[in-house]
Amino acid sequence: EVWPRPPYPIESGVFGKPTVVDNVETLNNIPWIMEHGAAAFTAMGTAESKGTKALCFNKGFAKPGIVEIEFGMSLGDAIFKLGGGGAGGVELAMALQHRLAGRGRVSLVTGGPPPLASYKPTVQARARRALKRCGVTLFEDSCEEIADGHVVLGRHGGRLACDAPVVAIGNTAPPWLRESGLALDEQGFIATGPTLQSSSHPEVFAAGDVATRLDAPRPRSGVFAVRAGPPLALNLRRFVAGGELQPYRPQRRSLNLLSCGGRHAIASWGGWSAEGGWVWWWKDRIDRAFIREFRLPPG
Repeated sequence: EVWPRPPYPIESGVFGKPTVVDNVETLNNIPWIMEHGAAAFTAMGTAESKGTKALCFNKGFAKPGIVEIEFGMSLGDAIFKLGGGGAGGVELAMALQHRLAGRGRVSLVTGGPPPLASYKPTVQARARRALKRCGVTLFEDSCEEIADGHVVLGRHGGRLACDAPVVAIGNTAPPWLRESGLALDEQGFIATGPTLQSSSHPEVFAAGDVATRLDAPRPRSGVFAVRAGPPLALNLRRFVAGGELQPYRPQRRSLNLLSCGGRHAIASWGGWSAEGGWVWWWKDRIDRAFIREFRLPPG
C-alpha cells in the first residue's frame, strides 16, 4: 500500500502555515557566541571544522540524550579521565587542561550526578560554562573500570581511551572505624556533639573529615575542618586539666572559591555567586597566605 507523502514544511508547517526549517544545531550556538564572542567559538574544533557538534544517544543506550563535543574529537582523543564531579574533580580537570595547553585532552567523568551537585544551580551553570571554555569534555556517567588503557562508563557502556587516569572522589570513612567501638553516623564517620567529643566515648575527640556533628552537620570541606581546629585544641587542654569544656557552633555556610584553570575563578556564598579574574586574585591571595603559615623558620 502506498502512503501519501506529507507536505513539506515550506508548504504546511507550524499551525498549517509555510515554515522555514533551518539548522537548529547552528541556531543553538548563537546565544553562546553572543556571550563569549566568535573568536572563542572558532578556537574550538579543528582548522577545517570550527566549533562543536551534538551527538545523540538513542534509546538503545541506558541514558539517552544529546551530548556536545568539539569537532575533531573522538572518544579515543580523551587521554585524561577524571573520576569525580565534586569541586576537587572540576578544579583538577580545568587545571590540567589549562596546563596541557592543547597537547592533550581532558574529560571529566562525574560519577553520575552533574558537576558540583551539592552546589546551587547557578554555581553549577557557571561551572559548566567554565568547563566548556577550557575545552573539558563532560560525561555525567559512572566510571565502572579503569584498566588496559581505557575507562568503562557505566550507563552508556562505552569505553574511553585513557593514557593517564586521575581519580578525585569524595571523602569516605576509614574502614578501621567500624571495628573501633565508637558510635558512628550512617556513613561510618565518628558521631560527635557540641564539644567535639565522641557521643559514645567522651575521652575521644574528633573534628574535620573523620567526624560528623550530629547536632550541626556541615559539609566535609577544608573551611569547616580548619575552623574546628582551635576549639578542638581548647577542649583537649581543658579535658586534660579537668576544666569545663566549651561548646563549639560552626558557621552555617562558607565562602567557596573554585579555580577555573587560568586566571579565572568562581565564588559562592549561600545563594550568591560571581566569577571573574578578580575572584581568582582573591582566591590566590587567600591560598598563598594560608600556605605561608606552614613555612619553616630560616635555619
